[in-house]
Amino acid sequence: MAQVYLNGQLIEVDIREELEEFEWRNATWTANKLIACSPFRDDNRPSFYCFLEDDLRTDAKAGFWGDSGGSGEYEKGGFITLLPSFLF
Repeated sequence: MAQVYLNGQLIEVDIREELEEFEWRNATWTANKLIACSPFRDDNRPSFYCFLEDDLRTDAKAGFWGDSGGSGEYEKGGFITLLPSFLF
């Protein structure tokens, strides 16, 4: 489980379990990463990733995501910034 700050509170979140609630186009699930088409734009090839666990090789924290075709706020972020995109 990942530890994530939400409204100043440290909570434990199972990143994989939360992400599995949503449909992902062309998804590949590995032990520590989700790779899929971008949830932010029309995308035909996987360009989005999200770490499911802390990655010691890159120092990325669980829930950190990136989109190689994104820009601005849709280029990279943390788990809490990702969830609102699925709520609307």
